[in-house]
Amino acid sequence: MERWQRAGRERARSEIVAAVRDARFSHGLACARCGDRHVQRWGQARGRQRYRCVGCGRTFNDLTGTAAAYLKKAELLNGYAACLQESLSVRATAARLGIHPSTAFRWRHRLLAAMSQAHRPELSGWIEIDYDWFAHSRKGERGVVDRPPRRRAPRCLTTFGGRRVCVILACDRLGHVAATPASTPRIDADVLDSALTGRAGQSHRRVALTATRGGPYGPVARLARKKGWAFRQARGGAFGPPGWPGHVRTVVAYRMRLRRWLPRFRGVATKYLANYLSWHRALDMARRSGLEATIMRWPIGAGFG
Repeated sequence: MERWQRAGRERARSEIVAAVRDARFSHGLACARCGDRHVQRWGQARGRQRYRCVGCGRTFNDLTGTAAAYLKKAELLNGYAACLQESLSVRATAARLGIHPSTAFRWRHRLLAAMSQAHRPELSGWIEIDYDWFAHSRKGERGVVDRPPRRRAPRCLTTFGGRRVCVILACDRLGHVAATPASTPRIDADVLDSALTGRAGQSHRRVALTATRGGPYGPVARLARKKGWAFRQARGGAFGPPGWPGHVRTVVAYRMRLRRWLPRFRGVATKYLANYLSWHRALDMARRSGLEATIMRWPIGAGFG
């Protein structure tokens, strides 16, 4: 019985390595470190093919430089992707896969950090911008908290007097989303510009901004003037009568879905907030597009290994 289980694990591991190889080297084998295509086979290690780059002289395998590098139980990644798809907690994931909760926690943030780097959709056309605030949390830290503990963390409303983290939400009409924690609590044109850098205005397609608040002298309007983009204030605010094309229904609906999804984790540490925003963005895109959990498995392009 144990032999058959071992054979099944080896087969699952081989399938995972093959899936990563096909996705990563779809344009041909290249060095995982310098990108040189002059590569030669260099033996095997733990049943995995190794390669050597003639350009830089370093060796690598199919998983080097991905979120699956150096994982001892890579055959469980397909099951872990299903747990991410179901938004299970760390302990529920550990119980289902038979791993330690600390292992499930490390895998979660390794995969999510790689996903946030790999999937950065470009926004175009009418871009709707909104903000949301979350309580600043140092959950999980020991000995460095500079405030009394909160036994029951208060809901972070606009009247909350504690430290807050602002998340900038930007959506276009095609459903592409950029959710970025702001570096400062105060939002101005420079903060918005840094949040949209690499996300909007990279192509030759027209870009126009619309916002839920701020008016013609707010930070969104100032950013539009700075970039030479069009701007239109949403008529009636976030929930008023829609005025096409300057409405904000897309971003407000996304903010409400994010607000309904995040409380299941009983508070998110601020240093991991960007990972959870990437997680929700991938889940939301998969549900709207009817995709399977494949998008949760291989965030190729991360700097691991």
